[in-house]
Amino acid sequence: MLQLYIILVLLLFSPVLASATIYSYQAESGTHHFTNIKPPNKKYTIIISSFTRKANQDSSFDSSTFDSNVVKSKLIDVAMQFLGTPYQLGGEDKRGFDCSGFVREIFRLFGYRLPRTSAQQYQIGQEVNKKDLAVGDLVFFRTRLHSERPTHVGIFIGNDKFIHSSSIGQKGVRINSLESTFYSKTYVGAKRVREDFSD
Repeated sequence: MLQLYIILVLLLFSPVLASATIYSYQAESGTHHFTNIKPPNKKYTIIISSFTRKANQDSSFDSSTFDSNVVKSKLIDVAMQFLGTPYQLGGEDKRGFDCSGFVREIFRLFGYRLPRTSAQQYQIGQEVNKKDLAVGDLVFFRTRLHSERPTHVGIFIGNDKFIHSSSIGQKGVRINSLESTFYSKTYVGAKRVREDFSD
């Protein structure tokens, strides 16, 4: 996983023009590896396909080539690599995440700067109707009694599913359905992160 962090940081925050593809493959030992070189004679998955950053302009996205739908799809691919990471209150890295820490870190890897808490994250972006949810949208829940603000957040991955770091049941990063009894009852809304939250 450290390799993925290094490659992503080099790709996303390099001040020079960059184009790269990141591949993921599983070694015979069962461990996952990430590389920007196509693995020979191995079954691999493309995690990030080539996209371009502006040169010498504070690593801003080039709006002429930046496709938010493509990037958010790749964002989900990366989020999936953290499945099974344990839940940790206040956690913001691969040792353990809370819900908003997980969302914030995944978006940070792609150049987005989000606030820290689920309540704060609910205050940003464009409101999205549940029937219009798209991959990469943030979905919010009120999971605590008597709370007036959202207390939980995840990332929509399509097909009524979302990925999140849960503190209940099987704790940690996992996938659940928006239509499950608990999450359908506690759902409060969704937001689409705007590109002006990117670096």
